[in-house]
Amino acid sequence: MPRRFLDSAAAPLALVFFCLILHVIGTWAQPLINRDEPRFAEASREMRERGDYVVPYFNNQLRLDKPPLIYWCQAGSYWVFGENEFAARLPSALASALTALVVFGFGSRLYGRRIGLHAAIVFTLSLQVIDRKSVV
Repeated sequence: MPRRFLDSAAAPLALVFFCLILHVIGTWAQPLINRDEPRFAEASREMRERGDYVVPYFNNQLRLDKPPLIYWCQAGSYWVFGENEFAARLPSALASALTALVVFGFGSRLYGRRIGLHAAIVFTLSLQVIDRKSVV
């Protein structure tokens, strides 16, 4: 990559854009899969339905397995985009993009911007991150 691009503010912005595009493409076409993704989505939907944003429920039973941040993010996404697969997955896609930005920042600070960018791309393309079943 050209040195001017790496040194500019466009590199982190391009990275975030790349990550978002990669993680958002097709999210509205694929149904919620595996056992956890639908549970998080339903708990967030029930949170909105109840108006109780403190205690998450799944099928009218307490769901205290995880901290409530993902439920809040999904409920907010539902409020903006409606209750659908895209809205359920968008908070995870945003979190992945922000994590890639953090990886870029740490890598840049420790080893230079080129290595930071490569590390962020490797993170973004890792199967654990790309696999929608494990992002949520």
